[in-house]
Amino acid sequence: MGDVIVCEPFIKEHPNFRLFPLEEALSRADIVVVLVDHTCFGKLSAARLSDKVVIDTRGILS
Repeated sequence: MGDVIVCEPFIKEHPNFRLFPLEEALSRADIVVVLVDHTCFGKLSAARLSDKVVIDTRGILS
């Protein structure tokens, strides 16, 4: 069983999830699911995500 690592840069805390800074979330994740089209997510390079399984529901990653 794995952990869910949540990154949402526009809120400081969430009542149900611990929030992680983007770089920490990426370094810990094996699977990355993009659910919102924030600019910081769209700027992620293919090289940065090359060792991850990526599910981009917004179509923002190139």
